Amino acid sequence: MKAFFFVIALTLSLLGSDIAKELNYHTDYETALDAALKADKPLMLVQVTDYCPWCRKLEKNTLSDEGVKKIVSEKFIPLLVLRDKSSFPAKFRTPRIPTIFFIEAKTEEGYWESIAYVKKDEMLSNLKTAL
Repeated sequence: MKAFFFVIALTLSLLGSDIAKELNYHTDYETALDAALKADKPLMLVQVTDYCPWCRKLEKNTLSDEGVKKIVSEKFIPLLVLRDKSSFPAKFRTPRIPTIFFIEAKTEEGYWESIAYVKKDEMLSNLKTAL
């Protein structure tokens, strides 16, 4: 029985990294910040947990949409973090998930925040507003 729960926990902990790879998102804050500075683009920090069904819905229905992926890859440096397992600045840690922070790389200040699950049309609107 313990082995079963270990396998389930391990599988859940890998979900965030799998979707991040699929979406071509960074998973390390410092690496993403460096990339944002070099590219002179804002950082888009997507904060999720491995147990949140709305996070999975955001990943699969919204962030995986081709239109959303196109704008994100062209205009932002995307980062997906697991709130309870990833290292990133405490000022962006929030109890509300999923949450997306748009961050000015040079100052590391958040300037726009999207809270909760959003459909692709609202996400496209959020991306335009964040630009």
